[in-house]
Amino acid sequence: MLKLFMFSSFNDDNRAVKLYLFILIFMVASCASNSRVPAQLDPVDIVFDLDWTLIKQLKRGENLEGENIIHYQDEVYRLNDGAIELLEYLSSRPDVRISYYSGGQSARNIEVLKQINILKSNAYILAYKVLSREDLEVISTDESLAFTDRFKKNLKLVNSDLSSLVHIDDDIRFASNETQSRNFLWLQSVLYHIEQPDQVAMTKGPFDPKTKHARLFDKKKLFMVKDILQKSLESRKSNDFVDSVHKHSRQWNFKANKFEAAQARPFLKELRGSSCQDLIFNFLVVF
Repeated sequence: MLKLFMFSSFNDDNRAVKLYLFILIFMVASCASNSRVPAQLDPVDIVFDLDWTLIKQLKRGENLEGENIIHYQDEVYRLNDGAIELLEYLSSRPDVRISYYSGGQSARNIEVLKQINILKSNAYILAYKVLSREDLEVISTDESLAFTDRFKKNLKLVNSDLSSLVHIDDDIRFASNETQSRNFLWLQSVLYHIEQPDQVAMTKGPFDPKTKHARLFDKKKLFMVKDILQKSLESRKSNDFVDSVHKHSRQWNFKANKFEAAQARPFLKELRGSSCQDLIFNFLVVF
C-alpha cells in the first residue's frame, strides 16, 4: 500500500513538473512573438556618378585650394555643394548601401573618392562598390561616336535586383536600356562651376550659367537630391522606392534648371538647420 502511494505521488509530481515546463515554454514563446521586430526591408542601393554629379573639373583658374578641392595628377576638381551632407546622411543609414559608377578610369575614381572625407573616413572606404570605365558595357568601338553612344552603365553590376536601386547621374544616355533608365535620378542640365555670382555676366560658353538664378539652382542640386532621397527613404515600403524617388523629384525643375516659388519655399524650411550659414541667404535672392 505504501509503495502504491509513493508511486502515485511520484507520478503526480512528474506531471506537475511537465505542466510547469509547458507553461514556462508557452510564456517565453508568447513574449518572443510579441516583441518580435518587424521584418526588415532589403537595403537600398544609391549609386552616384562622379563627373558633373558629385564633382566638377576646374579649368579656368578658379580657386584651386580648400577642403572641397580634389587633385588627381594634373587635374583639379571641386566637390559640389551639398555632397558631404548628402553622403554623410546616406552613410549614417544602416538601410543604405552607397556605390559609385563613373566613366573615369579606376585609378582616378579611387583616388578621388579617397579625398572625399565623410564620417571620419572617406567615400572609398565606405563604398559598397566602385565601378569605373573598365566596367562599362561596350556598345561600339567607333571612336567617332559620342562616349555615351559607345559605352553604357549596367546597373545590375551593383545589384541584380533593381527594385530598390537609384543611380544619380547628369546624363541619362548612360542607361543600359530603357528599363534601367527608370532607375536614374537624372539631374539633367549641368553647368560649369562659377565661383562668384558676379562672374556669370563674364562667361559665355554653352555650359556656363546664363543667369545668377541658373547658377544658384545648379549649385544646390545635391541638396535637392538629399531632400528627395530622405523623403523616399522615410516613407519607404517594399518595392516602392524607385517610384517614390520619381514622385518626389518632380517638385524640382531639373529640366529647366530653375526654381519655381512652390519648389523653393518648402526646401528653404528644411535647410534652416543646415550648418552652411549662408545657404538661406543664397536661396532668398531668388525672390
